[in-house]
Amino acid sequence: MASERESFDLSGPLYLTHVDWDNPNHRKSVAASLVQGVYVLEKDRQDRREGTDALASPWWVFFNFQLLHKLVDDVDSSIFGAIYEFKPPSTYCNVTLHRSPHYVIAFRGTITK
Repeated sequence: MASERESFDLSGPLYLTHVDWDNPNHRKSVAASLVQGVYVLEKDRQDRREGTDALASPWWVFFNFQLLHKLVDDVDSSIFGAIYEFKPPSTYCNVTLHRSPHYVIAFRGTITK
């Protein structure tokens, strides 16, 4: 059973429908969401959640990022990081878009279980 923290619809910053890349609080919320996406990717792997059962993708898709690559530990196959690419739709109009990142590398911390 997934925890509330893993569900973007319950715990994500849904209020942030327009990211102002000049606003440090907006940037922190996006960064925190991308890191949470890595935690949930690993939890999806551990719980064998795939396809429509997987919970990780809304953590980056909501902000128009695409998962390019999972960083996987060679020893235990755990996912410890992810490389994301910012892919706004062509119709995306944002005056601070030129300040957005092109790529983000996010690492999760320790998972105690």
